[in-house]
Amino acid sequence: MKENSSKINNSGFSLLELLIVIAILSIMLVGAVWGFNIVNNANVAKAANNFENVLDTARAQAMAKGPDAGMLTFTMVGGKLFYQMGDPATAERIELCASAVTVSYFFSDYASRSGGNVFADGTTVTLIFNQDGTVRQSPPNTFTKMIFSHGSRNSEVILYTETGDNKSAMFYN
Repeated sequence: MKENSSKINNSGFSLLELLIVIAILSIMLVGAVWGFNIVNNANVAKAANNFENVLDTARAQAMAKGPDAGMLTFTMVGGKLFYQMGDPATAERIELCASAVTVSYFFSDYASRSGGNVFADGTTVTLIFNQDGTVRQSPPNTFTKMIFSHGSRNSEVILYTETGDNKSAMFYN
């Protein structure tokens, strides 16, 4: 009887098997990063849309009920931006955007996209609409624009204080 002198060594992985596993893991990682970016881009757009809706509602409230009803107070707490419509002492605090979104606000500068003030915890900014729909300039520095951003994705909402109208635009850095 002849003995088989060559033994097959089945311990370990071949180079081809390792390359296939690395390729699959790479594809999964790219998919996860892509999905994460999609979610954060959606958060930026949602924050800007929420802000526009809040501005429109406050302006309508001021035109219907007077400036006290059209007062908006924005406050950053725990990395999240909240707003209150009406008297801040009694109005409900409602979340405007998630903590993954950075919010910057600008005073009297429609054109600039850099150099704004970033909302930090404890920052409070007040905006008051007049009964004719314009923005009251009683807080000496009424903001004219907010930019919501995450990574290179940005959404700006410009508030025209002379008319109370607003418009939004998306851009990338």
